[in-house]
Amino acid sequence: MAKEAKRGESPRGEDFGALLQYLMEERGFTIQEISRRTDYDSGYLSRVARGKIPISFEAVCRLADVLRQSTAEMLIAAGKLPRDFPYGALTEEGRRACLKLAEGRHLTREEKDGFLKLFLPPEDIPDKDQGE
Repeated sequence: MAKEAKRGESPRGEDFGALLQYLMEERGFTIQEISRRTDYDSGYLSRVARGKIPISFEAVCRLADVLRQSTAEMLIAAGKLPRDFPYGALTEEGRRACLKLAEGRHLTREEKDGFLKLFLPPEDIPDKDQGE
């Protein structure tokens, strides 16, 4: 069981639910307000915040945008990125790509290349000159 953050202290490195609860309190958001801003059901968000159910990659990206929080930090807390992933490594382009995916839109080739660089070692990234 994850330890709870003290009031005013960010639960960095803790579970996603604890981070979500902290950020909502810190920024004065209710579950209902987050629900309206993200189009996710408030019951779903409540279960995520209590650690009862896992959250999707797309939902993490959307919440990070609404809460104005590091997408990488939230993806790490949700278990979608390794814990040793450097918080600052998710560039603005990577964050925008995450949001675009979260909205169900397709990435351009350049966006896809940039996005892959976030998660794959260089030797595993497909060469642009090779056939798709």
